[in-house]
Amino acid sequence: MIMYGSVGHYSTFVDEGLQNSFSTGSWTTSDWFYHEAMALVGNTALNGALTVVFGFIGLYAGSMLKKPTKS
Repeated sequence: MIMYGSVGHYSTFVDEGLQNSFSTGSWTTSDWFYHEAMALVGNTALNGALTVVFGFIGLYAGSMLKKPTKS
């Protein structure tokens, strides 16, 4: 729900109605809406992947800094 509100063409997309049936040869509001939504999804996926990768790198580096003590 937050993603759709953050897409700039959302209100125009809701009001567009039957205009999608008639192509003008250029991008319509729905084209822009889906493009922006997919860009947000892609950005979120990239951020998630980088978070996981850097998290594992940090765990590895942190485990190498201090060797476990023998008890």
